[in-house]
Amino acid sequence: MKFSSLFSSRRLPVLPGNNETLPNHQTDERLGPNRGTSVPGLIKIGDILGKYEIVGEIGRGSTSFVYRGRHRKLLFPVAVKVIEPSALVNTPGLLDQLKTEAILLAQMNHPNVVRLWDLEDEGPICYLVLEYVPGGTLEDLIRQKGAIPIPYAFSIIRQAAEGLAEAHKYGIVHRDVKPGNLLLGLDGHAKVGDLGLAMINSEEKKRQGKANEQKYVPTGTAAYLAPEQAIDPNSADFRADIYALGATFYHALTGNLPFQGRSSMEVIMKHLRLTPTSPREYVPELSIPGAEVILRMMAKDPQNRFASYDELRIALADVIGEQRAPHPLTETFFDFALPSME
Repeated sequence: MKFSSLFSSRRLPVLPGNNETLPNHQTDERLGPNRGTSVPGLIKIGDILGKYEIVGEIGRGSTSFVYRGRHRKLLFPVAVKVIEPSALVNTPGLLDQLKTEAILLAQMNHPNVVRLWDLEDEGPICYLVLEYVPGGTLEDLIRQKGAIPIPYAFSIIRQAAEGLAEAHKYGIVHRDVKPGNLLLGLDGHAKVGDLGLAMINSEEKKRQGKANEQKYVPTGTAAYLAPEQAIDPNSADFRADIYALGATFYHALTGNLPFQGRSSMEVIMKHLRLTPTSPREYVPELSIPGAEVILRMMAKDPQNRFASYDELRIALADVIGEQRAPHPLTETFFDFALPSME
């Protein structure tokens, strides 16, 4: 999906009595050829889930299906994430874990975190109701535009760091920070998404690994995976999120992944053994301190990364002070993110 399509004027399905449209957004992964087959026999457009009506499909991840929804009485838009039933069946205790973490997530009210409004389990269906963020993801933007200009990249990553820092206060480690989980509002503000589902994905992958001990099944996404998380997912703390955010930063700023390979395992081995090429090789105008921040975020040894989010904030602020993005971002972000409407 192109980032520009997320802002198009195309009309989307609406409920009677409401002329508002819902931008196509908040995806885990593209549905591609599977569109329309999300949860066979369980969910379809027009279905009612509690207080919400399903009005469109958005996407899917490894353990969830994502829909556009609307509150039936108040008519505000929401994102509805339906947990893959097999993930709950195959992982005993997962639902209880999800409920425990949802209690923490529901307490979080931060401008850089996608809010959790509700968690329901109705028979075989368990779903989360989340804040709907009209816009695209950083992944969409990189896919269409390539390298992100320095001021915008720094602004997006700084906001993501703020969101992750808030999660850390509640003892939550994301474990799957990547461009696809950083949502960009129409004004360029960034929000961290999938905090609740990160734990589900981790538990399901651990189950897969136990089911087939000959097959290594790491948690997270290989392109952004911290070395210690690849070795032992249970040992990962907030510094693994800082590493993944650094890899995301690198990708956004340069338009290139820090490491590439013919397989996920090859990429993981490079994360374990190699130092990424300095981002200044791709973006010469990036300051030396700016490059040092990114490379420190991606240090192999967690002890050599930033010791806290406060320390990371200070380092980003020192660099951003010289290359600050216009604030508010609205008009200039549109100029960059949206193609000509001619």
